[in-house]
Amino acid sequence: MKLSMRFSVPLWTLLVFSAFLKSSQAQNISNCATGTLNITTTTTTADVTFQLDPNCSLTVGGNMSEKGLITGLTPGAVYQIVLNCSGSCNVSNITTKPETVNLTVTDITTLSMFVSWTKPVGNSSFYKVQWRDGRTSDAVTVSDTFKNITNLTAGVQYEINVTAVADDNHTEGQSATVTKYTSKRAFTCFHTVN
Repeated sequence: MKLSMRFSVPLWTLLVFSAFLKSSQAQNISNCATGTLNITTTTTTADVTFQLDPNCSLTVGGNMSEKGLITGLTPGAVYQIVLNCSGSCNVSNITTKPETVNLTVTDITTLSMFVSWTKPVGNSSFYKVQWRDGRTSDAVTVSDTFKNITNLTAGVQYEINVTAVADDNHTEGQSATVTKYTSKRAFTCFHTVN
């Protein structure tokens, strides 16, 4: 699963844009050379390409690159990108995408389902659990790796999605989805004999 977060703007445009970034709590941009910086993140890599002065380098998570590919990052973690051109320039923060959870549904009754998953490799701050039956939907966030979904309707098909959220509390991994029916109610027929 790949998260595509692309920034393709000349760095001088980033300088103009820095007032906006500063107001949104991002790092201020200073001492940058002109050029183009393109960033794509996946679960464990930051693919960074740039065309700058030959004396420039880029650092992500302590890994420096002059070629543009930085690997070995932790899924779901936040990293600061530092562009160094004879001085430091904090360009941005990036967050690698969390891995997808492995989802299991057990203990299905007429009114509930127990949903559990394994913690994905890397970091995750919490999980989004959503379920819907075609007419209604509901969602919760949990820090545990399970959720007992209750107050369901008997004999109805539910789609259940669980998504890991990264350390930045915003970046979501790919949702794991399963579709299950709740159990049907058992009907007892009484036949009276006159």
